[in-house]
Amino acid sequence: MPSGSFVRRAQRRPFCYYCVPMPADTPDSSLRNFLPRIPERQRVPRPVGDTATRMESPDEKHEAEGLLVELCKRIDELASLSDRGFFETEAGSSLALDNAAIHPLSVTAASSAAILSAIDHLNTIAIVVRAGTMPWVSLFTLLRSVIETSSVAVYVLQSESRSERILRVLRGQFAEIKDRVNSQKNLGEPDVDAEAEADKDLIRRALAGYPDAGSWEEIAGKNGARSGPDPSITQKFCSPARLYLCEITVRPQLCLACGSSSAASLTPDSTQ
Repeated sequence: MPSGSFVRRAQRRPFCYYCVPMPADTPDSSLRNFLPRIPERQRVPRPVGDTATRMESPDEKHEAEGLLVELCKRIDELASLSDRGFFETEAGSSLALDNAAIHPLSVTAASSAAILSAIDHLNTIAIVVRAGTMPWVSLFTLLRSVIETSSVAVYVLQSESRSERILRVLRGQFAEIKDRVNSQKNLGEPDVDAEAEADKDLIRRALAGYPDAGSWEEIAGKNGARSGPDPSITQKFCSPARLYLCEITVRPQLCLACGSSSAASLTPDSTQ
């Protein structure tokens, strides 16, 4: 039977670090019961006032707002990349050969999806800035997502080896299927395994079409889908709980808060 102190902790109302009361029956109440309570003198005060989320100096504020206008224009340019054919694959290029090797899967689609996700987050920042509201925590979360999702494209395209690029994409596709199935099962959706098996068959077909990419064990094994680059690139910007985004290839991104890397320089030149 639980000890008295355990029972008292379990009955205590949960709290956040700003001491905002929450219902005792929230899904995370059992976790928050064991968060260390921060003494009043150590709490970071919640920002207040008109300048709470802006630079205090009027001159700095004016300069920053001018730079934000230019930044928003640049974001608009990035948002139009797809309409301008930026992600079209040139016939005979390395990426075209990559795509042909694993059709109907695509290295181009995997990398461009990550870049477009990053651009979408940048576009959200532009919308928030133009609306005149700048909650710094939300903007930081969006910027962090930009770094994380664009790093996925870097990881997919950085290798000069066709085999490695394809292996990374196939690993990412398998990880995406696995995560999707887990999410759908948590939501109680029926018959998710049959759809997942059909998607896995596409990976098997791709691997059969280009066996140099590796074995099924390298894609779906214990260490396959979770392998990836050293996360040091984004470790300075991201919380530890989200570093997994740097350790895989392609995965659906969920923004919890609510430019782009030069794809031309990242496009592999090697045809091997």
